[in-house]
Amino acid sequence: MSWRTDFDWTDLSDSPVSWSELEKELEGKRVKVEFMNRGFGTHDGVREVRVVETQLCERTHAPELIIENPWRSGDTLVCTWERDHWVCDLD
Repeated sequence: MSWRTDFDWTDLSDSPVSWSELEKELEGKRVKVEFMNRGFGTHDGVREVRVVETQLCERTHAPELIIENPWRSGDTLVCTWERDHWVCDLD
């Protein structure tokens, strides 16, 4: 099955068939992520990174990606879906 990468997670009718199927598709794949630090107001660009796992935010139940840290080998970061792309706030 082929998945779209442009889901509107705020629109309940625009979602993957099931979270587990999307998780299988994403793990181990590379996705583009925008990196920023909202605390300092800096933008660190967009990088392609490997997805380690997927999860739902405990507070909002929105999808999150756990990705490899592109700056520190062996470390991971959390990304959230915002507007129309994955974002990682380094703050």
